[in-house]
Amino acid sequence: MHTLQIFIWFLRLSLYGAVVLVPLALLAVVAIVILIRSTPIERWKYWLLTPLPLLWIFVGLWGGLFWVDWQKTPFVPNPQWIGLVVTLAVGVYVAGAIALIVYLRGIRLFVTLFAILNLYFMLAMAALSSMAISGTWI
Repeated sequence: MHTLQIFIWFLRLSLYGAVVLVPLALLAVVAIVILIRSTPIERWKYWLLTPLPLLWIFVGLWGGLFWVDWQKTPFVPNPQWIGLVVTLAVGVYVAGAIALIVYLRGIRLFVTLFAILNLYFMLAMAALSSMAISGTWI
């Protein structure tokens, strides 16, 4: 349960303030309008978009799971490979988003906006998870 609470805290931090929330909401509305006006594609292809939000959710939960607690005794730091998973997930996200933009021709503009919207959350979760995993907060 602790991991889920940390993930929700990460999500609240990434959506803090109208400076972030308003542009993301406008981007989501524009993406939905474009989706409605785009040429329909086969229904199963929409499922190909699910890895994009699942990756940033995974990264947020990963950071919550390996949160460094400096108050814990005895203190045991995380191995280096735990932080590398976050970096790898960002690379997989970018490669996957590009592949989806190229593959889903009928809704290419929607996929681009969807990927940009999720990229914000991916980068926010990656930054927060990296700080939680390393124990170094800026």
